[in-house]
Amino acid sequence: MYLVVTPNQLVYFKAETTAARLKNFLKKSKDEKRFLTYLQFIEICSKLFVKVQPLQLELYQSDVISIFKKERWEPFLAEYLLFFQPFFKDERWVYMVRKLRQFQRLSLVRLLKMVFFCHWEKISTVDELSRKFNYSVLENSS
Repeated sequence: MYLVVTPNQLVYFKAETTAARLKNFLKKSKDEKRFLTYLQFIEICSKLFVKVQPLQLELYQSDVISIFKKERWEPFLAEYLLFFQPFFKDERWVYMVRKLRQFQRLSLVRLLKMVFFCHWEKISTVDELSRKFNYSVLENSS
């Protein structure tokens, strides 16, 4: 897999250079999940390696906010939201938590529908088979 930024580069690049590379990657690839993963990777590396600077919020804040502002969320956004809490001001954070809860409710409703309809189809199939069996038993007994 091609790495836009390696741990070695994180040590020697300025934070602005890394940010420019990652923003360029996001613009070209439109891979928001990988972009957010890289940001998390930088933060983890800063805790593991002394020379790596912690993630600078102001360099990525506009990009992160625009990713989370989307009308329709993907599941990875719900997974990353707590990690990116420092990127949001108080009012916006409250809005994001509400959006997360709405996403979770909709996901749960979708899951329940899938489970219900799967079981409903199984129940219908069992009913149909039992009816056929009962008819065949009745025909054989007469």
